[in-house]
Amino acid sequence: MYLEYFYFLFCLFITRLFYQWNKENNSFRIEMLTCALEILLLLPLFSLSGGSFILICLLIVFHIFIFLYEKNEKGIYLKRFIEFALIIIIGGFLFGLLGQNLRFNTIAIRIAEYIINHHPILTAFGSNKLRIVLVYSSGILITANEINHLIRYILQSIDIRENDKGESDNIGSREIKRGKIIGIIERIMFFFFVISGNYTSIAFILTAKGITRYKALDDKDFAEYVLIGTLLSSALAIIGAYFFKNLITIIR
Repeated sequence: MYLEYFYFLFCLFITRLFYQWNKENNSFRIEMLTCALEILLLLPLFSLSGGSFILICLLIVFHIFIFLYEKNEKGIYLKRFIEFALIIIIGGFLFGLLGQNLRFNTIAIRIAEYIINHHPILTAFGSNKLRIVLVYSSGILITANEINHLIRYILQSIDIRENDKGESDNIGSREIKRGKIIGIIERIMFFFFVISGNYTSIAFILTAKGITRYKALDDKDFAEYVLIGTLLSSALAIIGAYFFKNLITIIR
């Protein structure tokens, strides 16, 4: 059940990462295309059972809910973090209640076994290693994209530079996009540093980031924005990495 659940999370979070990159893409057509892509990615879990039908129906209903929920972009980051929480909670109950009907189907297992057994690199993974890869992949996607919504919402709540739509009069859109990319890369690196026990590299990254923005930090408002954002991003990435690192030891 763990393997299928984390595969489910991976499929949904990888589509959310690409769909949510540009928040102006909010249209019913794109929402349904995203839903169709998720269903396509989840095909290995589908079989001739009621569980598969329920999962497909829930995905369609969920995306209709997202479209209506995000139609008003006010408070968009809080809304997307709530959606993330719903995926974790409802998905967990779904796989807990219908776990026997949401297993990898025979075709998917045979294809995976054939690929693993005939590839010199993948042979070293096996089913247990595949579970670890899926858990960490889900953790990376959560760290890269989902945590960003919480960070943006907290910055808005304390009235730091941005309005309810994630816009800013003081920071240009290019600066915000660059900061978003830097934040994603930074959190992914922190994630790998924690799970590998390479903690000294975290200090190196933070120092390098401070040096590149040294002159810009003369602006007190900008300096506070960067400091709070960096501390939030780093703390949440480290906490998330610790959680998934400990989770692996439990379900291994």
